[in-house]
Parts: sequence; structure tokens; C-alpha cells
Amino acid sequence: MLSVLVLFGSSLAQPRVGTPQLRALWVDAFGPGFKTQAEVNDLIAYAQKLKLNALFVQVGRRMDCFCNRSSVPRSSDPKLAKNFDPLAAIIQKAKPLGIQVHAWIITTAAFNSAEPQFSSNHVMATHGRTSPDPWVTMNTAGNSRIGRDEILDVGHPAAADYIAKFYISVLENYDIDGIQFDRVRYPDSGDAQFRPVWGYNPTSLARFQQETGRTDTPDPLDAQWSDWRRDQITNLVRRIYLEAKIRKPKLWVSAATITYRTAPRNLEEFKRTRTYSEVLQNWAGWTAEGILDLNIPMNYKREYDPAQKLEFDGWNAFAVQTKESALVATGAGLFVNSLADSRKQYARALATGGISGWVAYSYRTADLDVLNAKKSEEKGKLDFQKAFASLFSSPVVWGTPDTNKLSGILGRVVKNGEAVSNAELEIRSADGSSILLRSDANGYYGSPRLPEGKLSVALLERSAGSVGVSSSMDVNVVRGSVLRLPDLLMP
Repeated sequence: MLSVLVLFGSSLAQPRVGTPQLRALWVDAFGPGFKTQAEVNDLIAYAQKLKLNALFVQVGRRMDCFCNRSSVPRSSDPKLAKNFDPLAAIIQKAKPLGIQVHAWIITTAAFNSAEPQFSSNHVMATHGRTSPDPWVTMNTAGNSRIGRDEILDVGHPAAADYIAKFYISVLENYDIDGIQFDRVRYPDSGDAQFRPVWGYNPTSLARFQQETGRTDTPDPLDAQWSDWRRDQITNLVRRIYLEAKIRKPKLWVSAATITYRTAPRNLEEFKRTRTYSEVLQNWAGWTAEGILDLNIPMNYKREYDPAQKLEFDGWNAFAVQTKESALVATGAGLFVNSLADSRKQYARALATGGISGWVAYSYRTADLDVLNAKKSEEKGKLDFQKAFASLFSSPVVWGTPDTNKLSGILGRVVKNGEAVSNAELEIRSADGSSILLRSDANGYYGSPRLPEGKLSVALLERSAGSVGVSSSMDVNVVRGSVLRLPDLLMP
């Protein structure tokens, strides 16, 4: 049963003790928060006083890690204490108190000119814009700089694999409760018409041409090109989800998703939003497919603006409407609101049927006055604690994802030891029903929601209008898990 807050006049009803409800803060790495043991101690003490049950900690900022054991270089942030492992320290302090720790990673970010990485093995040193094999995304003009930033292009197979291994290394090496995708999309266009102008990495474009048989450089609004780029993002989310569930079925896999402008009322309207058509993020498709456990729309709307107030309620409603087997928590923007307005949004969100919790951005920036430097970060935290004390007076629990929803596979198609992308596969169950899948840039295919029991996996081969099977295998899918399959060999 989901918690519901009901307004009685000007007072706010309290959630019942023991009611499942996510109550969390995002803790970013762009300032102080967890870079020393003292900061970690303060963070956990604050979370305990507020009776939070989870923290979303920014472990990955720009293909660096605020941890000591991952596949990417340790952050070179000068404020990070020497040899200190922030993620390990947070887990050690938080877990005994029942506070979950979710590793929040900016999925594609790799560089910012104001704070460049200094590690010789950082991805920008080895595969930046001027390297023989650049992994960064580019726009229609061939530029890779987005303001001060550069990001990896997930249409490049090596870049997508690098990102996936980052997530996998963190969940394998640390006793975390969840992983979270952030900026798992293409960049904002910077274009007056909001066209999807990014994704023109040479390797990505060559893959698109090879898979479609085209030889042109498509226009940003080309429907086939937009679908292809959107699929690259979805393929990455799917692979990481399945990789995570193979290792830790009870790990939360969440995404901080985009809610630009007016909220859609249905899926057709969603396809006309900037979320879907400009930054090419199909989060409604992810929840429908079952490759998220938790969707946290970043519903950063100004309560005092009548239009944005409607947007806040509209995006909450749409997220619930399309949640399928995933849960939904509202992502609230403390930094664009007064504390009084944040209380109103909290109450209204939790009064929405189907909303399972509330995650606020952010620990450092507790209200609009902090953002505008009218009060200090520390004063903001104290004021937030006072403002939400009555709402958070009773502890609430937040458990683990429902593993009964899992019954999946993850496999790979290879030829002569090399990954095969865009291979077509048929998954057939004992009753004769089937679904078709395609392999991603690194040959991976899979699904988390398949019929339990015996299935056949066939690699299809189309020729002269006929369809044959070039190789196949039988598998036994077990409820509550994702099965890793042996490689399928393409002749």
C-alpha cells in the first residue's frame, strides 16, 4: 500500500509509521558534502535527524569516481581527502541506521573546462575530441563542446561499454542499495527549434549508415535517425539493468528523468515533448519494458509560477499513468522554491495515487534563498530541517524491489570473437508465443520480463524474403532472477 498525505485545511496529515515511502535527498559532488570523513559524519547525522531512509550520492560526476574501487579513475577533485573513499565511508555510517545508499552517476558526462580531470588514464585523455578514436558526441557542425561540457556518445560501442562497466564496477565493489542513471540522454540542443542536433560522432554515424543501408548524413529531425539514437540510450539502460539484476536482483535501478515544459496527457503527447524528441530520452518506454525499478522525474518546477505548478502536477500524473511495473517517486527542486512551497509540493505529490516517495534536490541547496546566496548552505539545511520536522516526525520504511517481477535473460551475439550489433533474435516460449529482440552496439540482447520456464533463443537470418535460424539454444528462465546466457555464435 502506498502512503497518502491528505490536506486538512492548512495542516498536513502524517504518513503512517511503517508505510512504504521513499524519503531521500540527492547529495551532489559539485561542492562539499562527502569529500572528507567530517563531511560524511555531518551528512549521515543530518539524514538521521530528518528520518530519511535513503541518500542518492553522486559517485560519478564526469567519468571519475568519488570512490577508490571502480573501473574509472578516482576523482582528482582537490577537496577530496587523500586516500579517502567517500562511498565506502557513507555506506559504513548509513547502513546500520537503515539509510539506503544509492550510487548516482551522471551517465554520459566526461568533461568540464572549469574543472578538468588530471588523470592520464581519464577517458578524455585517451578518447577526447582530438584522439584517433574520439568517443565524445558531436553536433551537426562537428563540435563537441556543449558550453563547458563534453559528453560521451552512447552510439559509439566502446563508449557505451565503458559506461556500462563503470556502473557494474561500482555495484560489484560496494554494498550499495541502488544505482541511478542521470543525464542518460543526449544534450539539450542549444537550438531555437529544439532539434536533436547531437549524436554525430563519426563511429555512431557510420553504424547508423551500416545498419540502415543509408549513405547520407541525416538531418537532425530525420525520424529514422532520431529513432536510432533514442534506441542507443535505451539499449544502454537495458544492458545495465540486466547486468545489475544478474548480480544483485534486489538492487534498485532508478533514473532521474526529464520533465521539460508542459506535461503530456498520454503517450502520443509524450512523443512530442522535448524529453522524447530533443534529448531522445524515452523513459515511458523504459518503464513499459520493465528496465527500471524506480522512475524519479526531475520535476523541478516553481510552485509560485501558476504554469509550472500545473506542470508539476501534470508530470506526476503522467509518470503514474505510465509507470507499469516500476515505482514512481517525485524529484523535487528545493533550489527553485521557498521552504513553504516545497512543503506544498511534497504534500500534493504524496497525495497523488501511485506516487511512492519523494527525492529532493539537494542536500546543499535547500531552498531558493541558498541558490541566490541570501543565506548560507548551513543555514539552509537548518531551516529545511525545521520546516520539514512536522512532516518527517515519524520514520517510514523503504525496502527492496519486487523480485517476483523478474524473469529475464541477458545474452550476446558474436562472430569470430567480435560482437555483432543489430542481430535479430526470436525468443519463443513453450506455448508458441514469441518476441523479437535486436542486439545492441556490443552484441548484447535481453529482456527482464519473459515467461517463466523453458524458452528457445534463436538467431535469425533473413535472405531473399525468407527467414532462417543460424544458431539457437534452449534456456530455463527462473522467476526472481536474470539468467546470463552463453554467447550465440553467428556463422
